[in-house]
Amino acid sequence: MQSGGVLRLYSTFVSLNGEICEAHQGSMCTFVRLAGCNLRCSWCDTKYAQKDDSGTEKTIDSIVQTIREHGCRNVTLTGGEPLQQLDAVNELLARLVDMNYNVSVETNGSINFVPVEGVSYVVDFKLPSSGEYDKMKVVSPWMKLRDNDWIKFVIADVPDYETACATMDMLNRKGCEAQYAVSPILANVSANRMMQWLRYDRRFNVVISLQLHKLIDLNEPD
Repeated sequence: MQSGGVLRLYSTFVSLNGEICEAHQGSMCTFVRLAGCNLRCSWCDTKYAQKDDSGTEKTIDSIVQTIREHGCRNVTLTGGEPLQQLDAVNELLARLVDMNYNVSVETNGSINFVPVEGVSYVVDFKLPSSGEYDKMKVVSPWMKLRDNDWIKFVIADVPDYETACATMDMLNRKGCEAQYAVSPILANVSANRMMQWLRYDRRFNVVISLQLHKLIDLNEPD
């Protein structure tokens, strides 16, 4: 199936999944990093891909061909913020699902969307230390998420943790089906401290997601 769709692409490369995803942390994956982001989070580690004019326009056909050449069955779309290019992204996702790829999307939680069948989403809920907490009150993708999707909270301090807990409780009351993960900023909150908080609060279904690629000093290819 040919496509006329175009995406602004920053890079494609093979690496390991460093964070929570459907294919599991540590699994090898082809990353498709799209350019442009509508947020400016304090903890962003891909600021080089934030600008809307970064990267290069590529056809969906050429991106699919590159993914084929990499030869990995796991694919993660990330950014930037990939869902800024929602229509073309959904077209690419549908193509990849039809080709039996195992596909995840990392998105920042500020854009409302309908999940594509066969795709797993990891959706950040921005907390106060990110500087973008107010954006989480504007739209609500949360109740559309399914049990193979994740809501991830990046936590830098106690107020972040308390906000994350209150948010999980609120979403549970409303019937949210997504799974939850917390990702501590290790310079501020150790993984051991995070485990102690979760254990004390008996939040045994929450996964701690460490940035594995940083722990093993794995750099993204230039």
